[in-house]
Amino acid sequence: METRDRRSGTAGTHFNGSERPVSFSPSSNGDGICRTALTKEELQNLLFDRIGLSKRECREVVNAIFEEMRAALEAGETVKLEGFGRFQPKERPKRWARNLRSGERIAVSERRVVTFQPSRKLTDSIERPSGPPLKHRVS
Repeated sequence: METRDRRSGTAGTHFNGSERPVSFSPSSNGDGICRTALTKEELQNLLFDRIGLSKRECREVVNAIFEEMRAALEAGETVKLEGFGRFQPKERPKRWARNLRSGERIAVSERRVVTFQPSRKLTDSIERPSGPPLKHRVS
């Protein structure tokens, strides 16, 4: 199967020789369907296309990275990815909430959650429009 790298437009061939439509839109999964999330499978395919590892090796690399991140967060450690952001476990204390339908007070137990704080670099790249810079007109 021949695909094209979304960034460079270079062609690549998949191991099974099958073909699929190629889309250069960042919000498309290659089948003309709008993608709502980047999945582990897509990350594996990107590694396969760009680095040339086998599909099995790509799957193992992606799974190993996420497993290490999961283990660190379970141990209470912060996971910092330079240029991307920081994942941090936090303790949420027990609190009272209100059922909006009945008005009844409900006890919400304490729990651990993971928060994400994007890096400045990521935030700036998301806020910046993808086209040419806009010129502001002063009236």
